[in-house]
Amino acid sequence: LHIGAVLTDTPARRDAVHLHLPIPQLMLRFVCAGLHPTTFRRTDAWVERIGQWLDKGLEKAYIFLHPGTDDAVPELAT
Repeated sequence: LHIGAVLTDTPARRDAVHLHLPIPQLMLRFVCAGLHPTTFRRTDAWVERIGQWLDKGLEKAYIFLHPGTDDAVPELAT
């Protein structure tokens, strides 16, 4: 049906993240834990995973940063 899914990665429920893309597009809702070091480790893991998916045909990636604090957004987006 060409319908995608939103993947949500939240620090409190890492066990609930599924990694299935029904179409070659990613919509990721990334819930941050502010500037906590685990946020950056999770971000690095997504950079690696998205790179792998791009190599396998991912066409578009949309990432929504849901920060714990507003001051975390610029640093995480960079």
